[in-house]
Amino acid sequence: MWYEVKDFLLRKFVELKPGFLCWGVGKDQCENYVLYVDLPGIGQVSFHVFWKEKELDQLPRYPYEWCGVVNLGDACDSARVITV
Repeated sequence: MWYEVKDFLLRKFVELKPGFLCWGVGKDQCENYVLYVDLPGIGQVSFHVFWKEKELDQLPRYPYEWCGVVNLGDACDSARVITV
């Protein structure tokens, strides 16, 4: 169920096309598609997406490489205080 919720929310994010954030689609080292988003004050976050290539072709390409940080743990806890 949570993967469906994640997928739904990422699709809504992409629909908004937020111009105030640097974001886009790239591939990881295994050639899987990843949605990258640079969050001000936090840094890069990324999510593997399993969407059709036709959908992915409509999205901007992410201009940078993966930052190399893996699951920050505590940073995720502090991210919960962010309000939208």
